[in-house]
Order: sequence, then structure tokens, then C-alpha cells
Amino acid sequence: MTGISTATVTMQLLKRGLRNCFILGARV
Repeated sequence: MTGISTATVTMQLLKRGLRNCFILGARV
């Protein structure tokens, strides 16, 4: 359970980070 939840949170953080980087890149 903990391993799966941790992986899910990590994936969400990575997706959020990539999305933020993409938005910032698009702005610049």
C-alpha cells in the first residue's frame, strides 16, 4: 500500500513539474 501510494504521489509530482515547466517554457 505505502509503496503504491508513494509511487502515485511521485508520478503526480513529476507530471505537475513537467506541466509547470512546459507552461513556463511556452510563456518564454
